[in-house]
Order: sequence, then C-alpha cells, then structure tokens
Amino acid sequence: MRLKFVALLMPTLVEKPPEGDSWIHEVKFDGYRSQLIIDKDGTRFYTRNGHDWAAKYRDR
Repeated sequence: MRLKFVALLMPTLVEKPPEGDSWIHEVKFDGYRSQLIIDKDGTRFYTRNGHDWAAKYRDR
C-alpha cells in the first residue's frame, strides 16, 4: 500500500506555553516544514500544503 500525504497540524504562536504534562511543545525555527514519506514505492517529500518537493532535496 502506498502511503499518502497527511495534512500537517499548524502550530499556534503564543506568549507562554500551556502548563501540564499532557502538552508537547515544539520550538518554531524559521525554515520549511516538510513531510517525508518512505515506503516500498520510494521516498517522497511534501510541503506543508501537500506539494511534491522531492526535486528540491538532493540525493545523498
């Protein structure tokens, strides 16, 4: 089965993070938010809006 793009959750900028152990926090850095999918069909990179960006990343 080929895995599909899943829409990313967008973070909300706040002055102070919520308190409590049930929250997970992410530091926001400037840059690109990407989704990487690896399955039997290969490797694919998507932007946060679901655009295929595989060509933007070089092979290693």
